[in-house]
Amino acid sequence: MVTLEDYTLSKPPSVALASIGDLRAALTSFAAKPPGVIQLTFAEGVELLVGIGGPFMMAQFTEADGDGPFLCAKAPVVQATADVEFDCGGTLSPIPPELCLSVDDGLKIVEYFFETGKRAPDFEWEMI
Repeated sequence: MVTLEDYTLSKPPSVALASIGDLRAALTSFAAKPPGVIQLTFAEGVELLVGIGGPFMMAQFTEADGDGPFLCAKAPVVQATADVEFDCGGTLSPIPPELCLSVDDGLKIVEYFFETGKRAPDFEWEMI
């Protein structure tokens, strides 16, 4: 089971996602909104912060203890030409182009996390 929190809200409700279909429906909803940050928490406590909305996504993986390291997925091919800002709790957080993923790559990372609770091995991860 994975829970989802919408970090564009001041008091994000926690929503349980029981299936890949639930995950895809939630991501489709967020993709249609302005760029913002959601957090997915796997049953063991590991977390994936996801920037979603617009033509790019970002993904930051954190171990269950929350102490780091904090690892961001690197775009295999850099497509963004400038920082992309994602709303996190009312603050716009600029993400550099090399950490801005295509939507397809972002979805692969999120779905892999949903299924395993781990970082997608097909991507390079940078400590931030």
